[in-house]
Amino acid sequence: MEKLDLEMLTLKLLSIDTQNGDDGTQFLGETKEAVTLCADTLRQIPDVAVEVQDYDIRDKDGKVLRKNRGNLIARLSNPMSGRPTVMLQGHLDTVPFKDNDGKLQVGWDSNPIGEKRGDIIYGRGAGDMKGPVAAMMAAFAELAVRLDLKYNPVLLLTSDEEANNFAGVKRFLKTNKDKIDFAVCSDGEDFLIVDRFKGALGYIITFEGEGGHGSRPWKGLNAIHAAIPTLQKLHELVDYIAQDRNPAFESPDIHTAHATMNIGKVAGGTKINSIADRCTIEFEMRPVRAPEYYLQLIGERIISAIPREVKFSHKQTGPEAGPTTVPDNNYIHRLEECVGDVRGLPAKRGVTHGFTEAYYLNEKGITTVVLGPTSPGHHGHNEQVLLKDLETLRDIYVTFFTK
Repeated sequence: MEKLDLEMLTLKLLSIDTQNGDDGTQFLGETKEAVTLCADTLRQIPDVAVEVQDYDIRDKDGKVLRKNRGNLIARLSNPMSGRPTVMLQGHLDTVPFKDNDGKLQVGWDSNPIGEKRGDIIYGRGAGDMKGPVAAMMAAFAELAVRLDLKYNPVLLLTSDEEANNFAGVKRFLKTNKDKIDFAVCSDGEDFLIVDRFKGALGYIITFEGEGGHGSRPWKGLNAIHAAIPTLQKLHELVDYIAQDRNPAFESPDIHTAHATMNIGKVAGGTKINSIADRCTIEFEMRPVRAPEYYLQLIGERIISAIPREVKFSHKQTGPEAGPTTVPDNNYIHRLEECVGDVRGLPAKRGVTHGFTEAYYLNEKGITTVVLGPTSPGHHGHNEQVLLKDLETLRDIYVTFFTK
């Protein structure tokens, strides 16, 4: 088989709509078409075994909520005896490029389902992470026909990284029986070898009021009004946690050593002339200390400060994960050498601000770092990646497995 055309494969993946949102959005995150494309491509390689794990998202009672998603695992049909196994990992779903009304988000002047201008590939997922997926597939295709491998390669492509609580990687880990000695997740930036990961903590506070006509506010209780003091205190907490630094997460990026907090969603009311009977505030933190420390701050500074007469409820949402540090090891040292050799620049280690599937892999004992190309626009408009950076990522992986 000839080498995979990296540009063509990236654009094919970008052309498939895999926008993913949590419950209450129109973005279903269906990845079946993308998984099929990847499976058909890899099955053309001699002596490669491709497994597809189809699954649905179900509620606690087993009711199907979301369909048409899956994972792909590619392995050598005859792995080399006595060689360690190294896995390359990425995801096929993306965050939305449209708003909930179906309109293109503000700021796009390129095609969100893929286009190439000069040396740059644009589109939702160009960097996060269909471009890197294509680079991993191209590397795997080359490795599968070589006889000088130091490690047996495994390729894992998942769904539901951007929504639905990481259902894809969790499904893989629940069923995986392979011994995987090391893994690289390509959900990174700037060719940093990420060996430290901030955690993740989501939270929601819901205020309840009493509805009525907006012209007679004395006959109701406005939940939005009740939420405003808490919103102000949450804004104060944003600044407070940024002052506390964890030296273990220091890096050239001045923001890696402190936790961050984002008030991501405030929603309430139905129309301008009605008293709002409900208001929710949703926020997240990216911890550099144990989640319990931040939960205590939320309790002391936010929840306990809400007046007793205000009716409200509160709970954690999404993953609760503490920060993670990957122990130093020879695989990371070899990866540093290969990054340096291919790029002609010294490799650097770093800290990721975002939350990736590497957390769950490490949690299950699969030592995992993150490495990805420079790709501006993650989760924003005009997401992009240089084709040569995808080629560099491919070459780093081939060198790592064969040097």
